[in-house]
Amino acid sequence: MEEPQHPLRDTPYRLFILGAGFSKPAGLPLSIELLDYIRRNVKYCHQSYGWDGPLEEEIREWKNLYPDEEENLEQILAYSHRKHYLRLDGSERYFSDGSRTIVAMRENVQEILMSHTPEITPSLYLKFSGRLIPLDTILTFNYDTLLEQSLDDRNY
Repeated sequence: MEEPQHPLRDTPYRLFILGAGFSKPAGLPLSIELLDYIRRNVKYCHQSYGWDGPLEEEIREWKNLYPDEEENLEQILAYSHRKHYLRLDGSERYFSDGSRTIVAMRENVQEILMSHTPEITPSLYLKFSGRLIPLDTILTFNYDTLLEQSLDDRNY
């Protein structure tokens, strides 16, 4: 008995793995730039109290534990989440969904990405989304929604 032919059977399956570099041409910050923006914003918010804020304390802690590691947004966030989950954050535990550090970082990531995301999708991204086919799979590690914006613009 012959197997029924799928209409796209001869179409190759394609997997696209997208990282922060995908959004860089549109002006969105890479991870290290995002961490710098967040650090400046959080410090600014706490300046009037004569304090750098909870994020800088967390980064100092993290650096003491991992002196050979380069500062990395994801690793610092993971460290903060572990502390919060394990309830190692003492007086830092003000919110049910994270410590002051986690909440400050989350709010800043959202604000920074929203302010850097272009209102009109650049043609580069529209061209990319226009070349996608139904069996394509996209795996993205991006915080921003530029890919989704380009797909919405194409009515996918």
